[in-house]
Amino acid sequence: EDDTGDKDDIDAFSQSDAKTVATTSLHSEAGNESVSRDADVHSEQSYSELLTDASAAEDSLQHILARLQDESAQLSPLREWLFNTVRDAAKEALGENFERMILVGSVALQIDIPSSDVDAVTFTTGATGVDGIQALHATAAALRKQEPTLNVQVIATARVPILMVSTADHAVRMDMSVNQKLPDEHARWVGDLKIFREEQQIARDFLRSVKYWHSQRQIPGTKEGGYPALAWLFLALHVLTVHARGTSSSSQRPLKLLKEFFTLMGTDSTDGTMSKLTSWCAPPTWRTQGFWPFPSIQDPVTNMTSMTNSGGPHGAHFLTHEIPAATQLLYAAEFRRAQVLIAAAERTGSIAPLFEPRDRATSLPVAYDGDIALILKGGKIWAVEPLAVRQLRGGWKAPFLHRCDCQSQVRARVHGVDGRTGLLTPFPELRATMDFTPSEFVATVAQCRGERGVRRLAPGDLQLWQDMCQLLQKGEPLTSQL
Repeated sequence: EDDTGDKDDIDAFSQSDAKTVATTSLHSEAGNESVSRDADVHSEQSYSELLTDASAAEDSLQHILARLQDESAQLSPLREWLFNTVRDAAKEALGENFERMILVGSVALQIDIPSSDVDAVTFTTGATGVDGIQALHATAAALRKQEPTLNVQVIATARVPILMVSTADHAVRMDMSVNQKLPDEHARWVGDLKIFREEQQIARDFLRSVKYWHSQRQIPGTKEGGYPALAWLFLALHVLTVHARGTSSSSQRPLKLLKEFFTLMGTDSTDGTMSKLTSWCAPPTWRTQGFWPFPSIQDPVTNMTSMTNSGGPHGAHFLTHEIPAATQLLYAAEFRRAQVLIAAAERTGSIAPLFEPRDRATSLPVAYDGDIALILKGGKIWAVEPLAVRQLRGGWKAPFLHRCDCQSQVRARVHGVDGRTGLLTPFPELRATMDFTPSEFVATVAQCRGERGVRRLAPGDLQLWQDMCQLLQKGEPLTSQL
C-alpha cells in the first residue's frame, strides 16, 4: 500500500527528476542517432544488403543455439550418470515399492540449456500407499551412503516436495519428486502437439531461445511471485502455433518467432498474434489497470482431465494469476528491451545483446549488502537502498521476500537518479528514508563506484530505469492484442 506521507514529502523531487528522465533514453537516442546518421546510406542501401543484415542476425542466433546444444551435449554423460545414480538409490530405498523413474521437463523435451536442471519423477507401485516425503528422505539417505560427494537436500515444505541433488561442483543438478503425474503428462502433451511433431527442430530452437532469455535475464518465477516456467512455455507454444508455418526458410523461423514473442504484449505485433487464440491461451480474466496484461494461460492437461472426469468443462486451471504492478513493470521493461535489441540485431547482425545476463538478481533479499533497488510507489519509480526489514510477514522463512507480499515492510534510503548519467544522490536527511512492501519491488540494479564514493547506475540498469520511467510517463497501461 502507498505511504501517503512519504509520497507527499518527496513528490516535488520526483516530478522534476521525471522531467529529466523523460527526455532521455539510451535506446531511443541510439536509434535516433543511427537513423539520422545513416539515413542517406539506408536510402541508398539495396534490398539485398538489407537482407544480408537480417541473415547475419539469423546466423548469430543459430550460432548461439549451436553453442547451447554443444554445451548441453557435453553435460549429457554427467546428467545421465546422475539420473541413474538417483534411480538406483530410489530402487534401494523403496525396494518392492519402486515402480519406475522417468525423465520430464526441458531435458526430456530436448529444449534444455546448460543451466537447466534434470527433472525426474519416481513412481511407486501404490499397493502400500507410500508416503512421498518419506520416500524422498529414504532416497536421500541411500544417496548419501552411495555417493557421499553429492549435495543432497530434501525440500519437504514446497508445494511439490522434491529431492534436490547436485554434483560436488554444482555442474549438474537434478530435482526428483514422487508420484507426480502432471510433469509427465505435460511433456507428453507438448510432444504430441501437431506443430511440435511437424516442426521439431524449429520448435526446439525457438523454445530453447525463450528459455535461455528467461534464464539470462532472471525473469521472476513462481518462487519469487511471478509466473511459472510452464506459463512461459505455453505462451511460447501459442506463438509457435500461430507463426511457425509459412515462413520463408528454416533458418529464418527462430528469429521471426522471437520477434513475434516479444511484440506479443504490445500494439505493434505484425500479425495480431494475440487475436488468434489457442485452446490454452485466452484474454486476461482479471480486470486491472496494469502495464502488461499477460494473457490467461490455462493448463491444457488438467483441463482435459477435468473434462474427462466430469463429462464437460469444470473449473479451468490457470497457470497465471494477477501480479503486482511493480512486477508487471519489470516484465514490460524486459519485453521493451528485447524488442529494441532484436530490431538492432536486424541492422547490426548480432543478436547476442538480447541474451546478456543481468548483473543483479531480480529477487529482494531479506539481508542487504548495499545494492540499489527499484520500487514502484505512488505511481512513480524510485531508486532506494534497502536498510532493514521492519516487519516480516508471519511464518516467512525464505532468504528472499515474495513479490505478492503486501504485509512485510522494508525501510530504505531514498536516492535521486540523474536520468541522463545515472548519478545517485541521497535525499536530504529530513526525507531520506521511506518504507515499502515487497509487492512494490521491481528489481535490484547494479551500480558503479567512482572517485570520492560517487555512485552511478550501471549502464544497462540506467537503461532499465529510463525505460521504466518512459513506460510510466505514458500514463496508460500497455495494451495487448487479445
